[in-house]
This record gives sequence, structure tokens and C-alpha cells, in this order.
Amino acid sequence: SCWLNLNGLWEFSICPVTWEHPGQWEGNIEVPFCLQSPLSGALRQLSAERKNELGLHGPPLAPSLQKRHALWYSRLIELPSGWKDEVWLHVGACDSFAEVFLNGKSVGTHLGGNTAFSFDIT
Repeated sequence: SCWLNLNGLWEFSICPVTWEHPGQWEGNIEVPFCLQSPLSGALRQLSAERKNELGLHGPPLAPSLQKRHALWYSRLIELPSGWKDEVWLHVGACDSFAEVFLNGKSVGTHLGGNTAFSFDIT
């Protein structure tokens, strides 16, 4: 079987949960680290005013986003040309809820913090 590690830099944005898509990306986040981890690099890119607005302050780890906000990730992925069979996206963990989009269409949702899940994205 073939696999592709998607760890690395992704774009991120923090939006109200009612938004269907972020208006713009706020910076880059190093996956697999969570937003609150200094290793993600994400909080360093937000202004003090933006962090206060979101309730993300206090070293060394910031508290989680409030339930009225959603954290969006985006990344362009090119599959190797030799991949002809099924393609699965595996997520090792996420906070509480995730919805995965591929080319603008939802491929599935997951509820359950810090548990792995997979979607067939063939």
C-alpha cells in the first residue's frame, strides 16, 4: 500500500461556526501540532488584539477556542501519479468535531475529540 504524510505547513483561519468558509487565511500552522501548542507557530502570527478577541492568551498553552469559533485548515495536495486505487484520508486526532472538504465538497464529518478517523476520498 502507498501513503503520503500530510504533516507540515497548512493555512489556517479562525471563524465563527456559522460561516460556511473562511473569508481569508490568517497564517500557517504546523501540523500535527494543535493551535495552542507553541510548536504549531500559529498563535505567534495573531495580533494580541485578535488573541484577546478569541480568548487565546496565557502562556505556555492558550485555552481552547470557544464553541462559537471553528478552526479551518487548507492545503493543496497532489497525489502521486502512480496512485490508481482507493485513496483514504486518515486524521490521527482532532478537537471534538471535524468536517472534511475536498475540492469544496464535504466528504464526511467526525465527532469525538482526540480519536482517529478516515474518509474514502477516491
